[in-house]
Amino acid sequence: MDTSSKDNLGELKVSKDEIIENVAEKILTQEKLVGVVDSNNNIVGSIKPSKIIDTVFGGRKNGS
Repeated sequence: MDTSSKDNLGELKVSKDEIIENVAEKILTQEKLVGVVDSNNNIVGSIKPSKIIDTVFGGRKNGS
């Protein structure tokens, strides 16, 4: 999870405890960073949509 940057956060927020496959599609449709929140709805970080691609597809490089 990236450190939160409030200037570039979009409106979508996801729980830090959420399973990635449950929120991946929502995150991928965002242009801005997605806020990651704790159980008290406090922002504890953020995630870039491009990080979802790396996570799901293993960060493949050079066509491998």
